[in-house]
Amino acid sequence: MKAKATQKQQMNFFLSRGVVKYLQHYVPKGKQSQFVEMAIDGALSAYRFQDALKKSFGAWKNHPQDTDEFVRNLRHSKRLKT
Repeated sequence: MKAKATQKQQMNFFLSRGVVKYLQHYVPKGKQSQFVEMAIDGALSAYRFQDALKKSFGAWKNHPQDTDEFVRNLRHSKRLKT
């Protein structure tokens, strides 16, 4: 889920001097907040993905077919043939 570009909220946090140096060198002043927001949003996407994986783990454990049998049946299904 991408962050909406509606209302902004100010946050204060610390970055290492090296990160700040590179940020100031490579990203123009007027684009630094946007750059940091995009970087945080990208990192949060990875966390959300990991959370979804953890929540979905074991979803097949109560399924009557094991995964090998399910894939084998899917491969032999007529609906996949073109």
